[in-house]
Amino acid sequence: MKVKYTIFSIICLIAIGFVTLAIAEQGTLNQNMTDKVQNSPKKIEVIDPAVAKPLISKEHALAIASKFLIPLDNRTKISLLRDDTIQKPVWEFAYLNDLEETSITIDADTGQLIAYFNFSRMSSGVPINSDDAPLKAKSHFKQFDVDINTLDVSHPSIKTVEISNGKTYNIFWKQQKNGITVYKNFVAVGLNADTGNLISFTKQLSDVSNVNTIPKLTQDEAVRIAKDFLARNYNMPADSKLLGSSLEIRKPNDWAINREVTLKGDFTLTWVVEFQDKTRSDDAIVNIWLDAVTGEVIGGETCK
Repeated sequence: MKVKYTIFSIICLIAIGFVTLAIAEQGTLNQNMTDKVQNSPKKIEVIDPAVAKPLISKEHALAIASKFLIPLDNRTKISLLRDDTIQKPVWEFAYLNDLEETSITIDADTGQLIAYFNFSRMSSGVPINSDDAPLKAKSHFKQFDVDINTLDVSHPSIKTVEISNGKTYNIFWKQQKNGITVYKNFVAVGLNADTGNLISFTKQLSDVSNVNTIPKLTQDEAVRIAKDFLARNYNMPADSKLLGSSLEIRKPNDWAINREVTLKGDFTLTWVVEFQDKTRSDDAIVNIWLDAVTGEVIGGETCK
């Protein structure tokens, strides 16, 4: 029994880990930041439903999961989890038998399916090449009530990943508005490249219809404000190396809450300005987020 529950835990970690990978896949401004996000430790905790009192009950989540996870019996492990990447409570259903390992993640606040994973050991289907993978992935969307053709998303990126018994295609569409990426929002699909079968489906989509995508702050102004802010509040040397700057749609965070920052909480057109942190010897990166309309600092990140 301990062996099975260990495997269940691994399935859950893989499921949430794929969400993390999909988020990291968007990147920020360079590959170093993506590598650091992918390699950073993830904190996952089990929540007591009686204490957390999620909006979606276990019974309601079970009804949703039953559309994708059959059978639901005493081999199905059900947990209410919170993870520091997803930053929301989720119901996790993990099912295991000799031929199939499946995991379903349901948003405990909205009831939306966040992730689906099916690690089937059965090999059936027709091998596909990477050029055909996005079209094959789209054929699976209907069962998850997603019409990718009506979404404002980027062209798909495809990564081929070698696994012990073959290879998979990981395909990512980034949510965007007028060509500007919505940070940490995406649709991702994993396919078995040897069979064409669906392995995973993950989504994180947000309503950004009210976000203005025309900046008033120029790129040069954003860099100047970021440098000044970091010099005053972060003791960053004036000659610190600028790694890049780009526009994204982000929510404010509390990284600099004690450093003259007033948080608004909603999605905002944001200049993300990134520097090498010369106050440290470990090639750390620091970036500052600026409201691209008002010029206010609305957050930032430091990454080792």
